[in-house]
Amino acid sequence: MLAGVLAGVSNLLPMYTVMHTSPVDAFAWDGSLWVPSSATPAAERDVSPLLNAGTPVLVTLVVAVVAGLLALRRDRIAPPARVVALAAAAAFLGAVVAYGVGVLRDEEMVNAFDAGATPPFAYHFNSGFYLLVAAAVLALTGAVLVQRPRPAAPEPDDDAVVVHQMTDDDTPPFGLAIPMTGEPRGD
Repeated sequence: MLAGVLAGVSNLLPMYTVMHTSPVDAFAWDGSLWVPSSATPAAERDVSPLLNAGTPVLVTLVVAVVAGLLALRRDRIAPPARVVALAAAAAFLGAVVAYGVGVLRDEEMVNAFDAGATPPFAYHFNSGFYLLVAAAVLALTGAVLVQRPRPAAPEPDDDAVVVHQMTDDDTPPFGLAIPMTGEPRGD
């Protein structure tokens, strides 16, 4: 659950920033899981579709959270839900790693294409990306911890002494009538 909250918060924050300052122009843009956003209109550039990773990240996260919650049940759905939770959390971590590697590869490609650019394009990961990585690690940790089956309810011991408490107030404990205050006595 906490991984879902962290991923939701990180989804609202920028993941990375690209900055370039040269004598001719200067621009910067932020990238999120969905689309890049620019502070200057001239900076609108096509970003690789690999960097638009919002859908795979959120789908794998939702599946991991739902499967993790279903794994906490005691019925027949718990064992398959544990496996699905682990697979979805691993896929979530894989999507986050692929996104981070895609950003680094994009930086390499842009700087290789504009080899004469001084200074080069600078890519910086922002707090949104670090929160997303923390959510992925937390989801995988939770999925691993949920693999332990819940302890079964203790079975009753047939040789144990059983004491039953009666809730019947009409019968006195030793069969003797105990007069209550204010009741007439039958002397």
